[in-house]
Amino acid sequence: MPKYASHIPRESAGLPADITDLTNLKSSNSDFFTTKRRSFNQAKSRPPHDAYRRTKARLNNASWLTMTVSTVSAVAARKHGSGFYRGDEINLAGGASDTPKKRSSAHTPRGLPSRLAVMPPLTHRVLLRRPTAAVSGVCRSCRRRLASTTTSAPPKPPAAGLAELSSRRVLAIAGADATKFLQGIVTQNVATADGNGHGRNQPTTETSPPPRTEGFYAGFLNATGRVMHDTFIYPYRGGGVPALDGGDDGGYLVEVDAAQAARLEKYIKRYKLRAKVSVRGLAPDEASVWQVWDDTTTTLSLPSAQDNLFTLRDPRAPGMGHRLLQLGGGGAPAVDAARATEDAYTVRRYLRGVAEGQDELLREQALPLESNMELMRGIDFHKGCYVGQELTIRTRHRGVVRKRVLPCMVYGADRPPPQTLAYLPDDGSNAAAAVPAETSIGRFDKRGRSAGKWLKGVGNVGLALCRLEIMTDVVLPGEQAAATYNPDDEFVLEWGGDDDVKSSLKVKAFVPDWLRAGLDEAQKK
Repeated sequence: MPKYASHIPRESAGLPADITDLTNLKSSNSDFFTTKRRSFNQAKSRPPHDAYRRTKARLNNASWLTMTVSTVSAVAARKHGSGFYRGDEINLAGGASDTPKKRSSAHTPRGLPSRLAVMPPLTHRVLLRRPTAAVSGVCRSCRRRLASTTTSAPPKPPAAGLAELSSRRVLAIAGADATKFLQGIVTQNVATADGNGHGRNQPTTETSPPPRTEGFYAGFLNATGRVMHDTFIYPYRGGGVPALDGGDDGGYLVEVDAAQAARLEKYIKRYKLRAKVSVRGLAPDEASVWQVWDDTTTTLSLPSAQDNLFTLRDPRAPGMGHRLLQLGGGGAPAVDAARATEDAYTVRRYLRGVAEGQDELLREQALPLESNMELMRGIDFHKGCYVGQELTIRTRHRGVVRKRVLPCMVYGADRPPPQTLAYLPDDGSNAAAAVPAETSIGRFDKRGRSAGKWLKGVGNVGLALCRLEIMTDVVLPGEQAAATYNPDDEFVLEWGGDDDVKSSLKVKAFVPDWLRAGLDEAQKK
């Protein structure tokens, strides 16, 4: 039997409990509108009010019901016992008269009698629903997600490779006040050559240290201390880059998430005010970003410094390799490494627990310390004020960071928990990519507070924001949390709609060696 969804009960609207013949609707509505008109006549003695006016206007101005061919076919199929129902909506609007008006033949569906083409008015909405099909294993939203993603996981990353990062874009910031301006809005120190925090937001003079000449990792925060953008910043001096409009003052190249480049440009212009600074975005054919790595050697041969090529050792985690920013075209940089895909670079990042871009560092939600930015050398706690500095410094000195971005592995419910973090694309599944962002992590077969939330993944690995005291053996200073780590606990990701079968995967978090060492060192201070 079809299901009827309505805003009001059929009995209260004067409709029969079971609508089997549309021709019976006219008589069922006559009594309804007679009652309505009687109530309005009685209300004339009362002062009019807004609800009364609105109700009367709806009844006087309501349109007549017009049945579509598909809807009539659905009702006819139901009347003759067919199991097929069309998911069309019938809008039944109320009117002031129970006598149907004659409509022109242009509005009458071809081949249908007029009594079916023009129906009496009703103050009701009836929805003929198609019976829900059986769903096996994966909810409807996740089936769409799986259809839009790759069906198999990318292969293992090579030991050495050069990957172009199409997910990154470059902004050029130039002008006489560029150094002072950036010093007040980024988390790292721009005003000193060594970046050790002795600048204190002071303008560059003959006695103060010169600005930095090498690139560095930094973040842009909002006023409440939340991450807006994670960036790499490359200084250039003396007008040595003809392609940029820096003049003799030089400037900075800011590498940012490609999807957020326009937002960052708008963010910078908001704080520009009267500073002598210009900013513009560079097109992909004007600047390209690359990542090169070689796990077989400790010394990687890089091209010499050039006006159109900037190099930077990636400071975020050991083994990440080097960042290259190349201006203009000309193909790949001259590096002795085979070409690799950006997926290979992404897998390497996930295995080291390094988040990048606003899909993983959620815009205006992620905190810099929870995102490990201070351990990835992206924050200078000794520099002067900058946007978002107050909450960041207070959290470091007075608070305890109980959540961190960690690398995770997902596995099936019928498999044992993994003991080591490893990327396993051999089974061909890309389960981690199908998990929706911000899916809550809970204990398997247990109830309680959330243990974290999923960020993004590929294959069987990904990143998640995890509660350290619940999902790891890391011991934090201060008062012990109510829920503590149990080695026998397993954790699960569940997602899907209420009407669909929920999908689930088990997940396990790992603490990289560099992150554990950084946390231990921070607790000793």
